[in-house]
Amino acid sequence: MKSIGFAEALGPLVRSGWKTQTRRVIRPQPVEWHAGLEPRYRPGEVVYVKEPWCGGQHGMSVQYRDDWTPHDYGPSWRSAASMPASSARTFLRILDVRAERLQEISEEDAMREGSVAQFSSVHGLPRLDGYGLRCVGLKPIPMQGFMALWDSLAKPGERWDDKPWVWVYTYELTEAP
Repeated sequence: MKSIGFAEALGPLVRSGWKTQTRRVIRPQPVEWHAGLEPRYRPGEVVYVKEPWCGGQHGMSVQYRDDWTPHDYGPSWRSAASMPASSARTFLRILDVRAERLQEISEEDAMREGSVAQFSSVHGLPRLDGYGLRCVGLKPIPMQGFMALWDSLAKPGERWDDKPWVWVYTYELTEAP
């Protein structure tokens, strides 16, 4: 079974069902779009989500770092990259796959990507919160949040202004197969 990883801060959004779409840079980048490029995941496929974990051996239950508060002194965590499917708790069914330029994202898709904010202000002024999402009054601007999050995670040459080609995967939570 294939796996997929997310930035640690996005894990709770994936597990809650709020984040239902992800973009992955196409590598190597095509100069222009052409048929024949193959996405890693296909519609109908079920994948498991990798996350930092521990346990699962010698009768120990699996624990996940997201379930611990930052101030908890927990066990020694294993890298998300080392997580086998048998220790996973989150599974996604891929519903749709398409290729597009990163900047073609819509406001609706930015929300599907998990651009959210906890609305708050300091002295009546908008404050950056959540995932870098700007709030104007109480109206979220999901595109700004998505752009800020993307650039915080992207490698050089794959940032927003670089206009990379990306695979867009839409998914839903599902049970383990």
